[in-house]
Amino acid sequence: MHLDLLRSPLREEARSLITIALKNGAHKGGVRHLLAENDDEEIRLDVYPIIAKDISERAALVVFTPVTVDRSRMSETPIVGEEGDATFERIRNLENEVATTREALQQTIEELETSNEELQSLNEELQSTNEELQATNEELETSNEELQSTNEELITVNEELQVTASELSGRTGELISVLESTPLAIVVADSALQITQATLAATRMFNIRRPISSPHISQCALPEGFPILAPICSEALRLGQTVTEEFTSKGTRIRLTCSPYFDVNGQILGVTMVVSEFPGMAHEMEMILDNSKLLLLNRTRGGEILRISEAYAELLGLSRDKALSKNVFSLMKDNDACKEMFGEDDSVLEKPDGFDSELRQVTLADGGEERWINMDHHRFPHHITGESTFFTIGTDVTETVEARERAEGLLRQAEMVQDMVGIGFWSIDSDGQTPYWSPKVYEIHGVKPEEYNPEIDSAIAFFHPDDREDVQRIVSEAIETGSGFTFIKRLIRPDGVEIRVESQGMAIRDDNGEVTRLVGIFREAQEADS
Repeated sequence: MHLDLLRSPLREEARSLITIALKNGAHKGGVRHLLAENDDEEIRLDVYPIIAKDISERAALVVFTPVTVDRSRMSETPIVGEEGDATFERIRNLENEVATTREALQQTIEELETSNEELQSLNEELQSTNEELQATNEELETSNEELQSTNEELITVNEELQVTASELSGRTGELISVLESTPLAIVVADSALQITQATLAATRMFNIRRPISSPHISQCALPEGFPILAPICSEALRLGQTVTEEFTSKGTRIRLTCSPYFDVNGQILGVTMVVSEFPGMAHEMEMILDNSKLLLLNRTRGGEILRISEAYAELLGLSRDKALSKNVFSLMKDNDACKEMFGEDDSVLEKPDGFDSELRQVTLADGGEERWINMDHHRFPHHITGESTFFTIGTDVTETVEARERAEGLLRQAEMVQDMVGIGFWSIDSDGQTPYWSPKVYEIHGVKPEEYNPEIDSAIAFFHPDDREDVQRIVSEAIETGSGFTFIKRLIRPDGVEIRVESQGMAIRDDNGEVTRLVGIFREAQEADS
């Protein structure tokens, strides 16, 4: 309900009470009003604040409370004159008006206090606004100075751009000259694959007419073995990155590189295609794959053979031509050699360094002899898609493995002999490093292999102090001159026991006659030897 609908003085009092109640957040009651001279009831206004927190709004409930007029009380009030007298009635009315006026004045005082507080708050806000305006004025003055400085800079930049434009014009002429004279086949096309520039070598290679009239790249005449150019260029535009294709044309290895070029805002303007030739490389690679004993295989993650050497194909029971483009996993179904070769190869694709090496024994596809193959596995990106492929380089080390097994057998026999006759074996490099002791030598010295790692200085330290210098001299002379030696010296074990030991040694020379190692025997000297 709008307050203007109330009659005076209820209208004015309602406005005042609502303001005070909302400010204090508490009930506020008004004075009583006699609306008519002979009414038995007076009207009192009561205002209750209502705060709606959920919607951040405030309202007030105005209650019109009727109050019965106490006529008897009025009659008891000592008033000069008698009831019915005009003076009596006048005085009573004046008293009621004074009471009403007093309450109204009280409300007015409260309203004035509220208004005063609001004015003070408004004054503070105005002062704060004035300070902000002053600060803003200062900022505007600073901005004006900055704009003037920026304007001067823009004038300078404009002058520099004019100079740069002149230089770019010169550079454009130079680039056109370079395109005309470079021996590389280079083609520049816009985003619609319309050729805008091409070197003389490119016009000859792709039969492009000069002057160039913006033909589509699909109109280029392709030399033998060349892939279709439009899909490669479209892929470079779609990806926004360089696309590379490798192939063989007339015995020459060709690399075709297609790269997008951009404007200053990073928008693709077109592509640049460069054709690089590697004369003879393809032929040489084919010779290696056909005739070398090297085991080489390049395959995709899905198993498709991309490249294979003849030696590797023979290991699988196939020729090189028949193995190309086959799937190694389909070969595994009925080929035990394939199962042994490819069983767990894919694990290298997941390794951080993309490398693994192993020694693997495989049975030839014809069911013949078993061979030992040392295989290096590499993760290698596909030259077109960039996806990881599997590259294996293997060598047949069967003879090496068999020789090592024979040497290990002879070593075990020698260890049996040394246990029977009490003789140990030792060796040392020509630089005095990497000594080797057989178990019997450890036993004579009174140490265990797991507790002591032999070194030349600590080994000589086992000898008696008076014999160490002589032992050092004998070993050094043998390394320098290649002569043999025999000596009997005193040796002190870690437990303090002193024994006499005999050692004999000889030098091992390489094909150039240089001493590479000293080898010899070591035993505890007998009394007769002493």
